[in-house]
Amino acid sequence: MSATPSHWILIGTLAACSGPTAPADKTDDTGTSLPGSTFTLPPELVLEDDGNYAFDQTWLLAASNVKSNPAEIFLAWDEKITDAWGVERAADSYGKLVLFQLAATRSDVLNRLAQDDLDPVITEQWETDVSGLTETTLSDLGFDATADLPMNDAVAWLVALVDDRGPRVDLRDGVFLVPDDDEPGIILAIPNTAGKTEWSVNFGNDALRTDSGHERYSLDFSGLTLDAYGKAFEPGQVDRVFVGRFENVDEADDLGADMLALQDVAAGFWTVGSAGFGNVDLSQAVDESGARFPGFTTDAQWLVGGICSTCLGPAPKFATVVEVRDP
Repeated sequence: MSATPSHWILIGTLAACSGPTAPADKTDDTGTSLPGSTFTLPPELVLEDDGNYAFDQTWLLAASNVKSNPAEIFLAWDEKITDAWGVERAADSYGKLVLFQLAATRSDVLNRLAQDDLDPVITEQWETDVSGLTETTLSDLGFDATADLPMNDAVAWLVALVDDRGPRVDLRDGVFLVPDDDEPGIILAIPNTAGKTEWSVNFGNDALRTDSGHERYSLDFSGLTLDAYGKAFEPGQVDRVFVGRFENVDEADDLGADMLALQDVAAGFWTVGSAGFGNVDLSQAVDESGARFPGFTTDAQWLVGGICSTCLGPAPKFATVVEVRDP
């Protein structure tokens, strides 16, 4: 017998994250006057909340009743042609299927997904490789539905189709399982409309400003109190800081629609590890070939930002525009 999605839940929020601060390597470049110039903008970039961008997201996921503690639950998604992000793809193109047990209501789960704050309520998870497949069972995940799927309103069960993105899991679609003592269904067909997410970006009011020609640049983001999702900022979550050079836009804040794919659209992209500190030496940043960041110039648009490479949320924890002037 089959159970179809019985209701939808929609929660929209923004989103966050504290850790030690170590100074970036000091340089002799103090931002003092140069010949022919009244003053020089310093190479030390200091980011505070007014300069950070905001990532606003909503999640919508279906919920489907299934029999509580059945001998098995059968899952199929063979009719899916679009994921929750609106991307058309083959039904057998997902990397894994993950079952999350969550100490939260379904509404709270959606709220936390939108804030990149799901980890604190994940009590356990099971997964299996589904690349090339369009169906599986809960037992294939190593999950014993007979013992572990009781009717319990205090627990949410999320079945998610995900892709691997290096160390992070990219949640592409999902549906809530709702165990019900009165429900006979043990087959769940994940519909093409199982989930939907929407997001938008707003850049901060204060861009960072510097001059071209400095030997070394640094970024201090220890003054942030909120991340882009709207949560308390935790520097320890940021393991990479990036510098992006963009050549085909009039203004850097035109890049909002590309925030989840900045490296793909950048003319140059350099990263440096932050080791959990709130201050980094950008001269140590390198691109994929190992070439060092050569410094800011006035012939392009620039963004700097911080990435959590293991977080469920796909957006940078912070990002801001850098305006560059020739001294």
